[in-house]
Amino acid sequence: MVNIEPHLLISHLRDLTSMHAKVTADSRQVESGDIFFAYPVGHGNALRDGRDYIAAALANGAAAVVFDPVDGVANEYLDRSECFAIDNLSSLAGELCAQWYGYPSKQLNVIGVTGTNGKTSVTQWVAQALDESSHRTAVLGTLGTGFPGALVQTGYTTPDAPRLQTELKELLDAGAQQVAIEISSHALDQDRVAGLDVRTAVFTNLTQDHLDYHGTMGEYAEAKAKLFQLPQLENAIINFDDPFGRELAIKLLAADGPRVWGYALSSNAFSGFEKFGDRLKRNYAKNTVFATTGYESEFSCDTSSSNTVQLAVLGEFNLSNCLAVWTVLLAQGLNPTEASKRMCKLSSVPGRMELIRVHKTQRTEGPLVVVDYAHTPDALT
Repeated sequence: MVNIEPHLLISHLRDLTSMHAKVTADSRQVESGDIFFAYPVGHGNALRDGRDYIAAALANGAAAVVFDPVDGVANEYLDRSECFAIDNLSSLAGELCAQWYGYPSKQLNVIGVTGTNGKTSVTQWVAQALDESSHRTAVLGTLGTGFPGALVQTGYTTPDAPRLQTELKELLDAGAQQVAIEISSHALDQDRVAGLDVRTAVFTNLTQDHLDYHGTMGEYAEAKAKLFQLPQLENAIINFDDPFGRELAIKLLAADGPRVWGYALSSNAFSGFEKFGDRLKRNYAKNTVFATTGYESEFSCDTSSSNTVQLAVLGEFNLSNCLAVWTVLLAQGLNPTEASKRMCKLSSVPGRMELIRVHKTQRTEGPLVVVDYAHTPDALT
C-alpha cells in the first residue's frame, strides 16, 4: 500500500488483524497474526534498520507491516496490501502503538526515572515502597519487568516503542495501577517514550557516559531533559546536588511547568532559590550517621518536622537515591511520616551496593560483603 496518514493506520490494522495481535519491532518475536514495525533507529555505528527484517517478519506470519519509506529502502513492499508506509515512523511508533493498545499509560500512574546513575535503584525502591495489595506497583528496567520480587528478565533498560507499549498493556492487564520506569538517554533521543504519559519524572544525576552515542555532554544533557518536556508531566523531582539538575530546575520553574521537587544531601543546595517560594518543594537530609550496616538520617520537606529514616544501604550516592525515592512518595500524596516508615522497609537492589549477610562464627564476626555492578566512570569512583 502507498503512504498512509498516521491517523488512518489503526483502523486499517484492525481490519487486517485480530484485536489480540501484538505489535513488535523484533522480527524474531513475530507470531502469526502480529504487526511488525520496521524503521531505522540511532545513528553512526549505532544505526540499526528494522526494514532489513521485513521479509523475516512476513515469513514468521506477520499479518501487517508498518515501515518507514525514507531513502527508498523497502520500496518493494509498497504494492503489498498488508504493508503500510509512514514517514518519520521512528517518532510516531510510540503514539501509534499506544493507540493500538488503548493508551495503557493513561490508565497507569507512570513514574519515569532518568540519570547517568541511580535509575535502577530508584525505580526498584519506588516500586517496593508503593506496591500494596490494593494498589499494585510494577517496575520496568534493567533488572526486568514485573512486580517487586517477581521480575522477568528482558535484557534492556528501556525497550523500543512497540515493546514498551506492549509491556505496559501486559502490566495493566496483570493488575498494575502504577509503574516505575527506567528511561535512558538513548530511549529519549530515539523517541521510544513517545505516547507514554509520565506523571512524575525523576532526574538523578549527569556524569560522563554514552559519549560514543551522544557525542558531547551537552547533547547528552539535552536528551535527558526531554523527559521533563512531556506535556502531561505533573511532578519534576530533581537532584539539586547536581549542577545540571539545578539548571534544569531553573528552566522548569521559569516556565511555570510541572511542580518542582528538589532533593539534596543538605539544605545548602537550595541557596539562591528562595525567590521561587513554595513553587519549589525542598527535600533534604540532615544529622546523617553512617555505619557498616547503612545510614540513619533525618529527612525533611521544606520547614516541616524531620522524620528519622533507617536505611540498609551503603554509599553517599545511595543516600541521595533514597532521598529521591522519599520525594517520589511525597509527590504521590504520602505524608512524610508514612513515607519514612516505608523507606525503612526497603531491601537491597541486586548488584547495586547490595549487602550480603554472612553469618558470624564463634571466632570471628562475619565479613561485610558487597556486590556492585558499577559500569560508568562516576560509579567507579
